[in-house]
Amino acid sequence: ATTAIKCQINQYDRLFKTEEPGKVTGNFLDDINKNSLKILDNCVVEPSVAIDSIDLMAKIRHRSKEEGVASNDKIYHSELAYQFERSGYFALDAASSPGKPIFNRV
Repeated sequence: ATTAIKCQINQYDRLFKTEEPGKVTGNFLDDINKNSLKILDNCVVEPSVAIDSIDLMAKIRHRSKEEGVASNDKIYHSELAYQFERSGYFALDAASSPGKPIFNRV
């Protein structure tokens, strides 16, 4: 895959380790799953995915500069989503840049 584009993948798991956070200790922070986010830095995607990402980011930048845009006309990064083979569904992260697309498993 000489044409593949590098990207970052954020894989989220459960935020809490228990069904009822804080039930035992009284502090829900004691039950936070410190491993709830795994960041995979050296993933690759097809060039078309990167191109779609760059196009959407440009639309978002352009729309944010327009005056009088209603809130229901706002464009969100998460509107660009893909199903990556055998891994789940992923949406573009707002922290993406044209040189580094970032996708979150949803």
